[in-house]
Amino acid sequence: MKNPVLLTIYLVGVYLLTGGCSSDAPRDNPLDPANGIRINGIVQRFYENNPIADAVITLTPGNLIGRSNSDGSYSIENITPGNYVAVCQKPGFLADSMNINLQQQETVNFRLNALPFFTNISITTQHLVSFISSVDTAFVEITVTADDLDASNDVDSIRYQIDAFGFADTLLQINPQEQTFIGQLETRDLGISSLEQLGGQPFIFFVKDLPGAVVASNPQFITRIIRDTPVAQFPINNISITLPFVFEWQMFSAEFPFTYDIEIFQINFNFFTLVDEIRNIPGNVTEFNYSGPLSAGEYFWVLFVIDEFGNKSRSIENPFTIQ
Repeated sequence: MKNPVLLTIYLVGVYLLTGGCSSDAPRDNPLDPANGIRINGIVQRFYENNPIADAVITLTPGNLIGRSNSDGSYSIENITPGNYVAVCQKPGFLADSMNINLQQQETVNFRLNALPFFTNISITTQHLVSFISSVDTAFVEITVTADDLDASNDVDSIRYQIDAFGFADTLLQINPQEQTFIGQLETRDLGISSLEQLGGQPFIFFVKDLPGAVVASNPQFITRIIRDTPVAQFPINNISITLPFVFEWQMFSAEFPFTYDIEIFQINFNFFTLVDEIRNIPGNVTEFNYSGPLSAGEYFWVLFVIDEFGNKSRSIENPFTIQ
C-alpha cells in the first residue's frame, strides 16, 4: 500500500485482531491473586512429630476443605485472597484453629491433642452392718479408669457431679499405670437421709488431660441398693473349731441374680488382717466346705451378697477360733 493513511489503518486493525486482546492472555505467575492462593502444611500429634492422617482442614468463609495424607501433609488450592479461619479436626482429637490473612501462598501446620476417654465407669452401692462398731452403713463406691491416645500418663484428673444435689467431687488416683481413680460417697456428703434418694439421678464424669482438654461421660446411674443383709449360721459366737469345717448361712431371698463372697480376717489385738477370700459362690447354696490354710488363732468371717452389677450387702462380723 502506497497510501500512508490506509497503511496506518491496516496496521491498527491487525493489532486489534491479534495482539490487542492482551487482557485474556494466560497468567503464569503463581503469586498472582487472580490465579487463587494455595495453602499447605502438615498435621501432627501434640507431643511428637508423628503425622495424623485423614484430618479435615476447613477454611471459612467459603467452606474450602482439605484432608491430610498418610504423611500428615495437606493442601488447599484456588483460594481467594482475604481473611479466613482455618480449622483442623479429626474424631478423637481436640480441634485446632487459627486466623489467617491470605495474600500469597502460606504454610499452615497443625498439632492435634488426642482427647482422653473413659475405659470403665463403675458406680456400686455397699450396705454393711457391723457387730464390732455397731453401725449400719450404706454408701456409694466409684471406680473409674481412663486412657489417652497420646499416652496413658496424659490423663490428669477425673471429677464428677450430681446436678440434682449441686454436688461435685474429684476422684483419687490410686493406680497411675492403669489410670484408675476411686471415690466414696455417703448420704451425709449430699445432705440426704438415704441412698434411695439417689435413684434415677445422673452422675456425670469429666476426664481432663494434661494440656487441659476435657471430655464428659454419658449419664451414669446407681443400679440397685441391697437393703437386706445375709445372715451367717456357722461358725459364730467365737466357737472353737478345727480344720476342715463348713461355712453355713441362711438362704438369702432376692428377686435378682446374685452370688456370695466370703472374707476371713485374722484378729491380732485391735488389728484385722484379710487372710483368705472365697469368690463367686453360687446364690442357690447355703454352705461351703473349707480346709484352710489357717493357723491356730482368732478370726472372724463376713458374708457378702453381690448382684450382677457389683452392688453388695454384707453380714456382721462372725468370730471363731481355730484350735
